Amino acid sequence: MLTVDDIKKLAEVFVTKEELKQEVEKLLTRDEFNEKYDKIMNMLDKVYGEVKTMREEQAAHTQRHEDVENRLIKIETIPSVAHELKKKL
Repeated sequence: MLTVDDIKKLAEVFVTKEELKQEVEKLLTRDEFNEKYDKIMNMLDKVYGEVKTMREEQAAHTQRHEDVENRLIKIETIPSVAHELKKKL
């Protein structure tokens, strides 16, 4: 047979119906959850769009650097070629 002390100990370990009801009321409804999910997904879409734009801009910027570097290499090699031609004349 359960004693009063046993019941008190059980009440400390297990939730009561009232406590359970209070916890369930704190949970989101399906509509509330869907609304929050949609907001989060919309924010992530915006962030993804920004990241995608930045990556595209970075790629274009990198390509411009490569183009300038290639032009510099060509320009830097011309004087040496001209110098060699001058020696031959």
